[in-house]
Amino acid sequence: FFFVILLHAFVILGRRRETKFGMDAATILRARRGYILTGWASGPDTIMGLLWAVSVTYISGLDSHCGSFDGYSSGSNGEKCTPSADWADNTWVLLNGTRCLKESGVLKELRYSHDPSLPDCAEALAAYRSVTDYTCNCTGDHAYLAAGVRSANVFIIQNIVGSAVVAVLGPLIGSWIDFHPLKPVWILLVVIAAASMFGMAVIATGYVWVVATISAGVTLVASEMVTIPRSAYLDPIASPLPGSDETFNHNSARLGGKRIFASHFSQIIFVAIAIGPALFFSYQVSGIFVSISCAVWYSVFYGIVFQMFPSYAATRTAGSTTIYSQTLGSLWHSAVQMRKKHPEAMKYLMAVGFAQNGTANTLLTIVVSYTSVKLEFSAFNTYILYGVVLMMGLPWSIVYTYVSSRISFKKQWLLVLTFWIIFSILVPLTLRKPGKTTFLLSLVIGALVGAPGLTWFYSLSWPSFLSLIPEGHVAEYAGVFTFVRTVSSLIEPNIYVAVVQATGDLPLALLTVLPWTVCALVLFLFVDFTKGYEAAKEGCVSENSKPNQV
Repeated sequence: FFFVILLHAFVILGRRRETKFGMDAATILRARRGYILTGWASGPDTIMGLLWAVSVTYISGLDSHCGSFDGYSSGSNGEKCTPSADWADNTWVLLNGTRCLKESGVLKELRYSHDPSLPDCAEALAAYRSVTDYTCNCTGDHAYLAAGVRSANVFIIQNIVGSAVVAVLGPLIGSWIDFHPLKPVWILLVVIAAASMFGMAVIATGYVWVVATISAGVTLVASEMVTIPRSAYLDPIASPLPGSDETFNHNSARLGGKRIFASHFSQIIFVAIAIGPALFFSYQVSGIFVSISCAVWYSVFYGIVFQMFPSYAATRTAGSTTIYSQTLGSLWHSAVQMRKKHPEAMKYLMAVGFAQNGTANTLLTIVVSYTSVKLEFSAFNTYILYGVVLMMGLPWSIVYTYVSSRISFKKQWLLVLTFWIIFSILVPLTLRKPGKTTFLLSLVIGALVGAPGLTWFYSLSWPSFLSLIPEGHVAEYAGVFTFVRTVSSLIEPNIYVAVVQATGDLPLALLTVLPWTVCALVLFLFVDFTKGYEAAKEGCVSENSKPNQV
């Protein structure tokens, strides 16, 4: 209710100051600097969720209780689980605990089990419990939160819900902004995002972490919505200055590149700042630190950004139908037109839909769960891993600049997807046990496979689609692109959660991303970028030859 009232206050304020965007050079140049600064302001938010997830996964796991798994009891059903940090491996081995080793999963991985049918296992387990307070491992098969949810799935479920809300609200907010002054809505969304980041710091056992998890969901939605008004400002500020030889495409590409670089650099700095608390303090403290420091960073720098942008009036007038029905109708119309006039672009979207489930954001979300629970990475280990990936992203970006100028979009996609296929195979097959060797190997895989996969994927996905659509329909088809990309990426996380819930086998769950990437690679083979590019140019020429349609 408070935010609804606040929203209307911002809208009323915006209408009082409603003006057309000032076209003087000084205003535009200042706004361009502000646009680049948005990358610096929002960079930590991009990585903070992954760093925070390590803490909430561990803290939530401590609230788990023991239960039955695979048809047999833990031997301590109903009792609170034992933190994995309290496991005394030497004592366990001395008490003949190796008798409880059991092959499990598709990969036939040897894992400790509570299965009483294993010879001498029940006796070893009873002996270990007699000298320790062990019940069941908080990251093991027998540990469950309320409603039977595993702690490994908490962050992923929160992302699924948040992404679903984004898929529904994205088109609505995007259209709603067209009918209202831009800047007040942008400010409100930033306020909500920053406030929810502070809420993410409410991390503690006793299910207090649920508050932080809900806040993280709000942060995900609000921070995604923030990109909509930011992108809307690109149209006026990227327009050529009077009397210059600038072009819109060149300006938008240059501004976008500088914004991404600022974002990437700020992420590296933020991870470097966060490493200290992660090294010297607990999961709880490190999670609180990254949440609050990101909220402060986000608030301060966006406060500066807003001083650099002028007001911007509504660009559309509402018709007789609701804004949401207009939006959905527009999306449907755009999709139909794309299928008829630009079939290669439609093929591309289908391939991207599959790729979204086996690469980039989906794998990043899953890997947090995998490294925290399966590999028992500490917050410090995780921060180092992401720091290495970010640092290696810079040289890999330079390599991409060289490669992209020499091979076609199709070959670039095949190369990127090959990186992700290798990643999806290497991680579950080689990173299966906690330890220093596993951690070092994860750094190598992250630097040589994960980093190029991430940087090249984000560098390629939009420009290659842009080559398949006519210049006059970029904004129209961008809505379809965003909608498909968001909705399609909801599928694999649900599959991963289901496999983890049913089997507790994280390597098997991770392997479920592989078919998506392989299918995407096959689908890209059928996308004819040359034919699509020619059709897009013909469409542009055809439309510009009719003055009444310009």
